[in-house]
Amino acid sequence: MNTNNLKHLAVLGAIVLGIVPLSGCGHYTTQRTSNILTYLYPGETQPVEISNTAPPNIPLPMKIGIAFVPESRTMTGRSDAKIEPLTEKHKMEMMRELSSTLRRYPYIAGVEEIPSTYLKVGGSFANLDQIRTMTGVDVIGLVSYDQIQFTDHGLVSLLYWTGIGWYFVPGEKNDTNTMMDAALYHVPTRKPLLRATGQSGVYRYSTPMNQSQNLRENSENGFKEALHMLAENFKEQLDMLKPRAVQGSTASLSAGAGK
Repeated sequence: MNTNNLKHLAVLGAIVLGIVPLSGCGHYTTQRTSNILTYLYPGETQPVEISNTAPPNIPLPMKIGIAFVPESRTMTGRSDAKIEPLTEKHKMEMMRELSSTLRRYPYIAGVEEIPSTYLKVGGSFANLDQIRTMTGVDVIGLVSYDQIQFTDHGLVSLLYWTGIGWYFVPGEKNDTNTMMDAALYHVPTRKPLLRATGQSGVYRYSTPMNQSQNLRENSENGFKEALHMLAENFKEQLDMLKPRAVQGSTASLSAGAGK
């Protein structure tokens, strides 16, 4: 092997050794979270215990409200990245899907989709009382979520140093994990009526040039898939709620007739 070949190998080795450490620095995490407990019990470590476990008095047919609790935390490991909040348009679209599930039940008179501007950060039940006065709903479903996106350089990202690879090599591994939660509360008594969850995982690769767009699409798809599961689980819980709601309403009518 001649001297020129040895020089070429040395240069190539130096490039590879320089790229490998850099490729390991590409890991970062982005998270957006909204939490029901943070909204209902700000500054408290434990929810207030409800001593009376009897079914609440819910006049039938009942009117239900649905709302997303405010985001409580957003964080990212990228200094140049800006976390875009979940848009009101996207929230309203998801609330409409849940509303369509609720409207199938004859004991539900109507569903009010409540804008996020009505909910205050840490507003607690005082805020729900205000919403009840404004909308006339005694029962409200609070929707929260936790979405984490992980990004890592794949092994093929070593081809980025060619320049062309930056545009055409899908070396960014993007994992999006989404959890959604819905809890139904009877506002006058502060009692939880049911809870349902949905989750999803979206795993894709992208090039550095279209990564931001890919992450946005993964985020939207993650919410859609988690919402579909949430809607199904919510329906199952509603099927179990009906007898309890009827029982509470019947008990109230019997008490009133006895006076």
